[in-house]
Amino acid sequence: MTEHEREARAAIRKLGISPAPMIELGAVISYINDGHHQRQYCEGVRDSLLSLARHCANKQRQRLRDAQKIGRKTA
Repeated sequence: MTEHEREARAAIRKLGISPAPMIELGAVISYINDGHHQRQYCEGVRDSLLSLARHCANKQRQRLRDAQKIGRKTA
């Protein structure tokens, strides 16, 4: 695993706790694609990282939505 891939995975983990995951997702995707263009890792690794980033951002977005719904019900 290259240093660039490790940093990409760390950025993906941060999406899981982000207050604005969909906004940050664009930056993470750009970083992953840059690593592929710099030949830091192969296309398969890039695709895997992109899929993981999208998954983490979507899960966090859903968590935030659920928290908002719960907050409305108790208010």
